[in-house]
Amino acid sequence: MAIDKIISASITDGAIATADIADGAVTAVKTTGVGGQNTPYWYAYGHASGQGTTTGTFTKMQASVVHDSGSNYDNSNYRWTCPSGQGGKYWVSMATQPYNTSNVANGAQIVPYKNGNSMGNTYNASLYQVSNFRNHWIMWSGIIDLSAGDYLEAFAYSNFPSGSGGLAYGKFGGYKLIE
Repeated sequence: MAIDKIISASITDGAIATADIADGAVTAVKTTGVGGQNTPYWYAYGHASGQGTTTGTFTKMQASVVHDSGSNYDNSNYRWTCPSGQGGKYWVSMATQPYNTSNVANGAQIVPYKNGNSMGNTYNASLYQVSNFRNHWIMWSGIIDLSAGDYLEAFAYSNFPSGSGGLAYGKFGGYKLIE
């Protein structure tokens, strides 16, 4: 005999281990707010052999696309552009391994740029007095509001002595949040 109706008040906590609902029984009304796609998304990686930086200057991280759901990342200028109709909140992450060949402890930071403007001083890490330092990552991640046509870039800063440092292993990616 099939059960016609279940009254929720008669179900005790833990009485039902799993629910088995036939695929045809699930409708759009029953699934509102469930699932979705975190697209568009992108992930770029680069400069394993090192990218030089100029002391006291923000340098755009040179990372080439590995994954890009909508072909919105441009490898020629290392930027991702929000496509038409895809504005909203995006989770964005960027990281690099600064290297310092001098034995002077210096700092480095990585920040997102939106439409050519810095999103602020978001991370600062002091580097230890280690020659050829590449053992630590510095990173930034957070939520950025974007509209169609807005573009993002990853920039890094160092105050290493001239010619003695740079960036190694850059990562830059993000995806649209489901709201």
